[in-house]
Amino acid sequence: MLISKVGDGMRGVRSLSQRIIPLFGLLLAACITLPYVEPYDADIEKALNDYDKAVTKFIKDVQSANGADRRFDSPRAKAFYSDSNAVLSNAIVRAEALARRQTCPLSKPLATVLQSIGNNMASSASIAASNGAEVGQVVADLQHVAEVSELKTGSCTVVILRAVRSNNTILEDIHREQNDLPDIVAKIALDNIEDTVRVALTNELAKKRR
Repeated sequence: MLISKVGDGMRGVRSLSQRIIPLFGLLLAACITLPYVEPYDADIEKALNDYDKAVTKFIKDVQSANGADRRFDSPRAKAFYSDSNAVLSNAIVRAEALARRQTCPLSKPLATVLQSIGNNMASSASIAASNGAEVGQVVADLQHVAEVSELKTGSCTVVILRAVRSNNTILEDIHREQNDLPDIVAKIALDNIEDTVRVALTNELAKKRR
């Protein structure tokens, strides 16, 4: 029964991912073609690259760990979430200080994608959970992470960086909820985080090359 549920869940995840990927393609194209009024910031680009390396290493380390080293309260997890949240929050503060406008054409589609990702990751966590938590309950518990309110204002850079931070928060909440990162969830989480980081880096590189 569990194998069947996981199989059904993975088919649903693949289907949702197939719908999300084209939306990211549109966002990437928009990042390249938008008329920028924001300056390029090398520190933001470095923060994104450093975060991408750190989250990839963290998830792979958790996947290869056993017992207490996989737990949310492990020293590795505590250090990662503390450091990553600080790095991403600092990048957002820098972007807000550099912003010359408080609106972004990407706000609505990016918010829609983030909500889809949040529900996708939450549902996957429930399917893989050893405690058999209901999908609806897990989604409800984590729904606050996919709030779109903070994506309605701010420059394009600010909005995109907030989306990256939100995905990191989704990962943290799932890890806290399950006190583990099942392999299925870890893979989906990493794929989705890398998608948003890719959008953010494309945004910075577009400004750098203009």
